[in-house]
Amino acid sequence: MSNTFYIADTHFCHRNIIKYCNRPFSSAQEMNQIMIDNWNSVVNKDDTVVHGGDFSLANKLVSIEIFDALNGQKYLVRGNHDGTVRWAKSIGFIDVLPYWYVDRILVWHNPKLISDFMISENDIILYGHAHNNWKYELKNSYCISVECVGYTPRKIEEILRA
Repeated sequence: MSNTFYIADTHFCHRNIIKYCNRPFSSAQEMNQIMIDNWNSVVNKDDTVVHGGDFSLANKLVSIEIFDALNGQKYLVRGNHDGTVRWAKSIGFIDVLPYWYVDRILVWHNPKLISDFMISENDIILYGHAHNNWKYELKNSYCISVECVGYTPRKIEEILRA
């Protein structure tokens, strides 16, 4: 049986994100390796991972290398740092979408761009972009930026308990 995991804003290879978001890493290499190890400690090859945007700031070859090191069947909700759909698909994502909406779970990159007409009162909203500033006033909303999920993809049950 496969599981579905959620995460956003990995920003692989982005050394400045360490200081911008006070990430607990000494270098981009350390950050990359810890996030890859964390990812693979919970995600199996057959699991689904919905990445809520801003996957990598590396070039294509390095991004492919990181992508291939990560377990799971990976989908991308395109963020503001993900380049074109063609580029994101070329590194290996199964699909690249403006949003993910499955089983009343909406994954969106920037919570400021979610409008009320898109959601119902029973939907769960998972968003990225906010990093460690996750205090948005959206009902049933949860930040899945890496800073908020322990730099590890999480199942919906874990996110709702946090």
